[in-house]
Amino acid sequence: MPYQLLYTSVPTGLRPGTSGYTTAAHTEGMPGELVSALESKSGYDHLATKDASFKGVNPIISRFEILQLNCGTFFVMSRLQDSGADHTGRTNYLAQHLVIDTTDLMALQMNPEINPASILALGLNPPAQADGTIWRAAGPVKTEHLAPMDTQSFIQRVQQLGGAVNLSGGAAYWRECNLSPAQAPALLEGGRQTKCCLSYTPGYETHLLRLISETLRIAIERENPTNGQKRSPQEAWRYPFSVFVQSGGSHQEFVWCGFAGPAQQEAVAAGNQMVDLFGGQMPQATDARLSSFAETGAEPYVEPPAPEPQQPVAAQPVAAQPMRPQPVAGPQAGGPQTPVYTPPGTSAVQPAAES
Repeated sequence: MPYQLLYTSVPTGLRPGTSGYTTAAHTEGMPGELVSALESKSGYDHLATKDASFKGVNPIISRFEILQLNCGTFFVMSRLQDSGADHTGRTNYLAQHLVIDTTDLMALQMNPEINPASILALGLNPPAQADGTIWRAAGPVKTEHLAPMDTQSFIQRVQQLGGAVNLSGGAAYWRECNLSPAQAPALLEGGRQTKCCLSYTPGYETHLLRLISETLRIAIERENPTNGQKRSPQEAWRYPFSVFVQSGGSHQEFVWCGFAGPAQQEAVAAGNQMVDLFGGQMPQATDARLSSFAETGAEPYVEPPAPEPQQPVAAQPVAAQPMRPQPVAGPQAGGPQTPVYTPPGTSAVQPAAES
């Protein structure tokens, strides 16, 4: 059963005696240890008022992480964003957490075209926020317990909203960003599958999210050597990421980390090597199979084997057949007569016809 938790500034929190920035709503029956863990990860910094490079626009933070708690293992998709003013008139923000457990994950892996980045990307589309089933638009939040979500209904809703990545023509969004589709699988190799710090200009965090969604879609096409299958659906949920690491925040729990603004300068000073993704520093992937899916959306073309040359058939000796005498036909009435031999110098005399 997927869980939801909404953290924002409210006059009265869901937990008695709380107010201001606190949990305003969460799924009924949610484990208390999980609630506390998510609250500790709900801080948000309004950078637009502090850094001119953001041009007055606060970032939308999308991230995916795996939490190992005493009450279980959870896969958490989080969306943090500016939310205007709160009830006191001060700046506000909304942190939304969508959580699935291992049972939910097994159901989602039956639909491998869905991945954490593609689910998070639904929050970028206003129609997907209309009923708040998956993500909510920024704004006031009612203090309440949320009704539990059925896993299959959740998956069906994600599909209806466009959460399945279409790879029929290859990595289309990488092309749209003027990047080579063959760079998309490069995040899955060369050490970048264990740690990769990506730098970009402020405001590009939403583009990075869509690029990651296509990379994760390509990742499932990796052949699984353990069972001989052509696909590895678990690959889509193996790479924790944050498209925007906040200043002063930890990023050790993430494999792919997006940096812009002050946090980028801090990361470089700490010895982290940056890859300017939109500046063309991402190399081409070397995995031929994944590169083919990135470029064409299909498996690599394999030249059919040439037909084997025909072996010449040895001639078989034919036994000579004995000659048989042929009967000589006599003259036929009314038919041509047998010519009579006439020696040279004599007149040709035809025999008289019999009476």
